[in-house]
Amino acid sequence: MRVTLVFPPALCLPNQIYFALPLLAGALRRAGHMPAIVDLNARAADMLLDEERATRIVDAFRDSEARSRSSPGDGSDLDDHVRSVASRLAPGEAAKHLLRDPRRFYVPELARDAFWTVVDVLAGFYQLDLVLTPYDERFAEFMLANQRADRWSTLRELWDEGLADAVLASRPDLVGICVAYSEQSIESVRLARRIRARDPGVHIAFGGPLITRFPERWLDGDWLLEFADTVILGDGDSALVELCDALEGKRPLESVRNSVRRDAAGRRRDPAQVDRCESLDDWPTPDFSVADMTLYLQPDPIHTLITSRGCYWGRCAMCSIVGQDPFQMESRAKLRSDVRAIAAAGGRFLQLQDTSVPPKTARWLAEIVLEDGLDLHWAGWMKFESCFKDRAFCELLAAGGCRSLHMGYESNDQRLLDLMRKGYRHADLLGMLRNLREAGISTELLWFIGFPTQTRADVIDSARFLWQHRDQFGLASFVGDFGLHPDCEVHRDPLAFGVTNVRHRDGKWRYDVSAGLSMDEAAQLKAMFAGDNNRTLTGNGIHLLHLVRNGLDLSRLARPMNIPAALLADSSPPPSG
Repeated sequence: MRVTLVFPPALCLPNQIYFALPLLAGALRRAGHMPAIVDLNARAADMLLDEERATRIVDAFRDSEARSRSSPGDGSDLDDHVRSVASRLAPGEAAKHLLRDPRRFYVPELARDAFWTVVDVLAGFYQLDLVLTPYDERFAEFMLANQRADRWSTLRELWDEGLADAVLASRPDLVGICVAYSEQSIESVRLARRIRARDPGVHIAFGGPLITRFPERWLDGDWLLEFADTVILGDGDSALVELCDALEGKRPLESVRNSVRRDAAGRRRDPAQVDRCESLDDWPTPDFSVADMTLYLQPDPIHTLITSRGCYWGRCAMCSIVGQDPFQMESRAKLRSDVRAIAAAGGRFLQLQDTSVPPKTARWLAEIVLEDGLDLHWAGWMKFESCFKDRAFCELLAAGGCRSLHMGYESNDQRLLDLMRKGYRHADLLGMLRNLREAGISTELLWFIGFPTQTRADVIDSARFLWQHRDQFGLASFVGDFGLHPDCEVHRDPLAFGVTNVRHRDGKWRYDVSAGLSMDEAAQLKAMFAGDNNRTLTGNGIHLLHLVRNGLDLSRLARPMNIPAALLADSSPPPSG
């Protein structure tokens, strides 16, 4: 059976393929089916970074009912916003080509300017699009109203410009739509409508973490089954293969695990149980061969791999994914098989997509790269652990291809770190950073402000620490202010964190605090640090390529770390140097 796996537009910069797509492709290939991967998020960005096409979209906006909509999120006048977008269209196309150029990309200043130009152009367009989230109780109502109205949006223009053509190019029998983020909600359904209109015979299946996390929102009143033939909950690798087999008549449809569908009488049928914890060693080897890896915005592709499910630490009080999946990790043998396959396909750069890579897995990966003589360079998210106080461990990781680790610094205050349950001693931080850097590994430090009971002085101290020790790490990635997420421990037990008067209004959670910064005060401080935000650069991973080619100094690639003068107006002056 011919299957096209689709990643809908996610309103974000595309530098890496979403890890589930090659995993599902590998499962289909192993079972004898013919997969194709279409990353519409990457294709949408590519189209918007074409000056001629983007100019037509700006003109369409000016002629549309969208002009009557409210202003973008920054509060600026909408016409001024669109004029600003229009002024960047030519630089945006040039920046796209530079990021794909194998020579100019590796000039840090050129890559930095091109990267942030692309970010600004895409953000300008995406601010004109509506986002619906299943965290909202009226999600189904809003979604149906949106689909009926089909009002103007940047992405609607892209559908009219042929964004969906690649989905049907291989004449698939089944289209699987993977929905991972709230930003994809509207466009995933709009895509299904377009497919149904163009080829009514194609079987449409929905799945992905956002649907699995909120099945009641997506299936309330069976509304999604108006646009899809099957909805897969939980793990999809086995379920999708079973669905293909059933459509070929090899097994009954009702035997397909994790699937929601309508029977012959039109009644909805749900699975007796949802399997979300298939063994990782049973997962297939990812298949990247059926994806267009040239669409991404770097000259050499970054492959993705996940080696564990859940989080081995699983205690951070501000984390929204703690407890969603029981922790499990793949074996050393499975890791070796996956890594060898990526290297055999020509992959040289690898981003591990684990929530937090277990130290044991990091050691295994380094040993495999060394033992097999692989030309592989990798990055991943890890937490500060005692293993990084061992210089030999850091040197092993570096020798085995590790070039960058993204790690949660969060705060300079041990009291706050303990309240967050980060599980490391701030007194050990500099020693761990030095061990990693002297071994040849760049540490990208993520941090945020506004955790309950944090004070303005705490924020100043945290920023000052980063400034004073900026030679000990690569990127300072300010990720914004604390948001109360309904899945985190602070939300479940607010009084334990000094949080009171929790309320939900206009799709957002608000609260008061017994001490420290209020939500509004944290938002004001956030605005001061907005210019220092390297989170997009860190998350998209192109710094990995620069680390391999140009060494540990990322200062010419990143937005510089500064302490806003306004923040220190009532404190001592910022350190010099």
